Amino acid sequence: MTADTSFSLLTGNSIETLRVRAGGVIFREGEQADELFVIKSGYVRIQIGNRMMADLTADSIFGEMALIDSEPRSATAVAITDVCSHLGKAVSFFLLAKPRISPSRS
Repeated sequence: MTADTSFSLLTGNSIETLRVRAGGVIFREGEQADELFVIKSGYVRIQIGNRMMADLTADSIFGEMALIDSEPRSATAVAITDVCSHLGKAVSFFLLAKPRISPSRS
């Protein structure tokens, strides 16, 4: 894959789509989590309390820490505009990566 390859290639048709209107909360700091999001269209703000951490656009991934640790969300994600996002659970994202297991060579 090249560096400019769209994350849209990862989502396919089997991933759930989430639509959130401008101003809607996608997830809140402190909530339990087991999915990540890939923005298909729109803008999302990541914030901790009232402090803005990042504004994200199409093809950005957020919420990925849910796949790495079992901690609650460390930030809140809010739709700045209407947002269409693909939602990936840990298992489905792992399967999308299509890991290859090579036989061991002794």
